[in-house]
Amino acid sequence: MTSSAGDEWSAAYPRMRLYGFAFDGTGYVAEIIEHDGYDVETAIEDGDYHFTDTGKLFSLAVTGEHGTSEPTWLLGGDYRVRPTSRAEHRRRRDMQQRYLMSRSRLGEPIVLPDGLRVVRMFPEWGGAGPLWESFTDNYPADPSKLGISVTLADELESWNDHWNARDPEDDLPDARAWLATGRHLYHRVQDELDGVAEVVPEFDAGDPL
Repeated sequence: MTSSAGDEWSAAYPRMRLYGFAFDGTGYVAEIIEHDGYDVETAIEDGDYHFTDTGKLFSLAVTGEHGTSEPTWLLGGDYRVRPTSRAEHRRRRDMQQRYLMSRSRLGEPIVLPDGLRVVRMFPEWGGAGPLWESFTDNYPADPSKLGISVTLADELESWNDHWNARDPEDDLPDARAWLATGRHLYHRVQDELDGVAEVVPEFDAGDPL
């Protein structure tokens, strides 16, 4: 049996699947679009058209024949599942940043479909940080504008200052203790911003958080 030109075209590209995630008032629900015979760039453009532009987050994965195998994520992941590792946090962050950047370009409120803001947490040289709200005027983020307590804000500042108190060419001498403190602060920030923002821990390359 000979294959058609269309079959040959389709076989040149991986079998992909777009996942869109809409907030229904109680949680995120998924919508799936099978995407065969196109390159990754075109698939991402279609994801923006079908999902980002309609107020939804989206991800992209390679799937097996008839979508029977576990997805291999090319962009993002399953937004319905809370991240537990650094890689999962990074994929989730990438979905959020793509969505919020689109909102910024359109002049719309910089919030996720569920109304939450996104606050990134990482240290920076020069004393800025460690909280950041991308695509807003609150960058670096002022803890008082987020509603964070003075006590926690002071501890965040001290944690960031400790990271800054060395030559940029030198390793952090007590990195393990600094990371442990950062993880503790991250959970406290998320607790204080519950219902306001999702906090993304970008300072930590270890698992789990």
